[in-house]
Amino acid sequence: MTSPAAKVPPTPTIRNDRRWLFAIVLVLLVFTGLRLVWIDTPCAGIHAWRQADTLAVARNYLTEDAPFLRPRIDRRGDLTGIAGGEFPLLNYGIHLAYRGLGLHDWVGRAVVLLISLLASGLLAAHVGRRADRSTALLAVVFLNSAPVYFYYSRCVMPDTVATAAMLGALWAFGRWLEGDRSRWLAGSGIAAALALLIKPSTGILLFGFAWCLLRRDGWRAFTQPRLWLWTAGILGPCCWWYGYEAPWLNEHFGLGAYFHTQPATLAGWRQLLGTDLALLIVQKELLGVFVARPALVFAAVLACVTWRGRGRTTPMPLHRQIDDVYRGWFVGFAVLVLSDATMFRHHEYYGLPVVPAIAIVCALGARQALCWAGAVRPRQILVVGVVLLAGIFGTKRGYKFFAPGPDRDAIAAVQRVVPAEALVVVLDPQYAVQLYQLDRKGWSAFADTPIDSIREWIERGARFVIGDDRMWEQQPATAHLLAGAKVALESPGYRVFRFGD
Repeated sequence: MTSPAAKVPPTPTIRNDRRWLFAIVLVLLVFTGLRLVWIDTPCAGIHAWRQADTLAVARNYLTEDAPFLRPRIDRRGDLTGIAGGEFPLLNYGIHLAYRGLGLHDWVGRAVVLLISLLASGLLAAHVGRRADRSTALLAVVFLNSAPVYFYYSRCVMPDTVATAAMLGALWAFGRWLEGDRSRWLAGSGIAAALALLIKPSTGILLFGFAWCLLRRDGWRAFTQPRLWLWTAGILGPCCWWYGYEAPWLNEHFGLGAYFHTQPATLAGWRQLLGTDLALLIVQKELLGVFVARPALVFAAVLACVTWRGRGRTTPMPLHRQIDDVYRGWFVGFAVLVLSDATMFRHHEYYGLPVVPAIAIVCALGARQALCWAGAVRPRQILVVGVVLLAGIFGTKRGYKFFAPGPDRDAIAAVQRVVPAEALVVVLDPQYAVQLYQLDRKGWSAFADTPIDSIREWIERGARFVIGDDRMWEQQPATAHLLAGAKVALESPGYRVFRFGD
């Protein structure tokens, strides 16, 4: 028999919650379905070489003796492949998925796609508390239809993972502003530390946090011990990994291996600082575009913000505090773009950390437009139509980066002529078929790689070179190398050369 309590209809609040959750799930299902196109093909498209490295590290966790903090890349030649890079959390996560699902091409993309859904959920939770559920739904639509997010949220790269952690930090920071509970501040610190550890570019959100705190507390923000601990907890892991651990474990490009030093010792540091590298770092990094110029502008802008907030005795309203996070977020991104616009021209995914902020602001604007429309049907159709057109055109632009992947028959043809144990040189690793073939051994070279390096690799045992022979013929210095090579395979777009017996 049904209890009386079961006959009570749901309250409007419960009904609205269900409708809102249903709408969020429906939107995410639509965008997920759109991004499933060609998900089961080998890595291809924009930045395929970057995805190939991520997948290689994940596979080598599974097939080799590779500890978590010692990732191994494929482009190793006769070395061990131990390399430094971003914190390998995504690589290790894909390796765990491989253990349960097998070594399939779709696994890596599926892991990143699931994490992008988590990022959308965190964004919806934050905006839902900041504004209302309609604005949260609009923010999810704008985020997932943004071309940069639409494409890179299915690419096997750590940027989407770091963005999800960044949104977790934003959500927890907003909860801390609401109730001033230390657990939320600590949670935002942990999430922000993870975001920076995976991808330092997400540190742009910290500029928004600093902007908010200095606008609210002025100079008093520097007198709070818990904020100092919070900041140290965020920056500490990132500084440890990128400043000490990752560069020195990199066998291929590590500064210590290149200069034959032991940087972990005092004598090693003295030897390293005595080289021209020290001058190079000071000139192009510490005093250069990427580090010094943005840092100086950040400091100047924050000093102005702090000066305006001096002497404030009454706390700012909560909505003003959270709005200040977005303002600081945007200002920080603007400073980065003005400091080095070329960085975002060639690496679009560097702008991914600011896409959620753009989505939030666009959603707030669209919500205001809906309020303006009121009950007037033509106005409602106009506003909804603009939002739908923005989503459609954004998604369409994201689709142009998709690629079906290399021909599996071409991959099989290369594998038939190149033994699995052979050392391989791959020229111009933008070719997806070449990337897919490069398995655990070999070197890769871009078009501007010195010819002497290629000659050295051949002398060290490389017997196969995969690439477009026009790249060789355009450089007279390689004529004598081609003279001793045999064409093992000729296919549209590339050739396989064999050196020696």
